[in-house]
Formats: sequence, structure tokens, C-alpha cells
Amino acid sequence: MATDSFGSLNIVTITGSTTTATFSGFTVTGPGSATCGTDNTGLFIQNGATATITKNTIEHIQYSSLSGPCNAEGILVGRVADSTVGHATISSNTVSDYNKAGIVVDNAGSTATITGNTVTGDGPTTLISQMGIQIDNGAVATVDSNTVKNNECNESGCGSNLITQGQAPGIVLSFSGSGSVVSNNHVSGNDVGIIVFRSNAPTVTHNAVSNNRFAGIAFFDGTYTASKNTVSGPGNVGIAAVAEASNTSVTLSSNPISGVTTSIGAFAGSGLIATVLIS
Repeated sequence: MATDSFGSLNIVTITGSTTTATFSGFTVTGPGSATCGTDNTGLFIQNGATATITKNTIEHIQYSSLSGPCNAEGILVGRVADSTVGHATISSNTVSDYNKAGIVVDNAGSTATITGNTVTGDGPTTLISQMGIQIDNGAVATVDSNTVKNNECNESGCGSNLITQGQAPGIVLSFSGSGSVVSNNHVSGNDVGIIVFRSNAPTVTHNAVSNNRFAGIAFFDGTYTASKNTVSGPGNVGIAAVAEASNTSVTLSSNPISGVTTSIGAFAGSGLIATVLIS
């Protein structure tokens, strides 16, 4: 395990703008440092490097064990905190028992194609809100045909209120850049199957979302469309439009929903409007 310029401890680092690497058939395992505040990462792609990551097992990327609100990711592509980007094709990997997130693509300029992976959280935990796959801070990715499951948060700040409480998502786009695609994934057993949060017009289509306890798919603070996703329960809400900090409008087309308490929900904070349109 090596320490990078940001002070993170990475088991494998792929770095440099002229670097093109293939990493295949390995087991990358933690836990790493016991010190919260020093990020732990299984594989880190940085400084413009391009990597193909396929058919690996990435597991136990934690701080000695699963712990409180500390970052540790199985696979990390780019990082906004130190202004580095990466590019990756991530396919057919098994990622499990991570502290914060399984696969993360971070920072504007970072890109990834994420296909055919199985990403599994630790189930209900009072220690941290986990995330399966995260596309963040201007990064752009295609997330297709993955199985993402068992990210559930029971810590004090988590709960069913989509405006005032946090939730652990299977797949989350958070401030993602234009052109991201979330399609053909199987997402189950999370707090929310798919969260789209203040992101730039992603495509969300043909996903099978089941048994996510608070919501199947939730769209926050923006204008979005979703088509041909199948949402099934049990769970509280099938598809939700949430105006947390700004008005939200979601247009739905051919999204069958069954077995949930509320099929389609619109939730708005004070003075805001959340709207769902069926086309």
C-alpha cells in the first residue's frame, strides 16, 4: 500500500497521462489504515491515466473494519479534492465490503464505462451511509448491466424522509456531467435504488429496481426524464421527484411500478415545487 500526494493510502495506483494499463484477474483486499481521515482505496486511477479493470475481486477496503463517517472506496477514478482525473473501463469485477463506496468516478474530466460488475454493500449498518456506484462532481460515466445491492443506512441521520434525512443508494449521480447513462442495471436491497442529484440530464432507462426500502428511483433538484425502468417492492415509493433546494420536474415514460406503498411521489421543501409528468 502506497501513500499518494494527497495522503491517501492506495493498494494499487495507476497514474500518469501517458499511462494505459490493464489490471485483470487479481484479488485486492484490505483492510487498510486504522486512521479515519486518511482515505483508503483499493485501486486509484489518477493524473490522466487510462485503465482497463476487469475480472478482479476488490474487498474489505475499510479502516481495519467497517467504521464511521470515513471515506474508503473499492475503485476510485479521479478525485476532485486534489484536482486529478482518470479514465477507466471497469467490467466484470466483484466489489464488496467497502467502507464508503464500491466504485467512484469523481471530478470534471474523469470518464468511465462501468459494466457487468457486482457491487455489494454491508446491509443495514449504524456506522455509515454506503454507496454502491457513485458518479460525482462533473464526471461522466456509462453505468450499464451491473448488479448493485445491500446499501442500507441505520445511522441517526438516515431515514425515509427524502428531504430531511439521508439514504444509502445503490447507484448515485451527484452533480454528474452531461452525457451520463444509467441503464440495464439490477439494483436491490438499498435505501434508494438509484439517486440522481443535481445532475446534468442523464439517461436513466431499462433498469430493474426492486426491494429498495425508501424509494426505487429518486430525482433531486433539476429537470429529468426516465423511461422503461421496472420498479417493484416492497418499499415506500416507486419513483420520487424531490425538490430539496430547487424546483424539480420529472417526466416518466413506460415505467411499470408494483408492490410499493406509493407508486409515484412528489416531495418539496418550503417554497419549492416538485412535479411528475407522465408522457
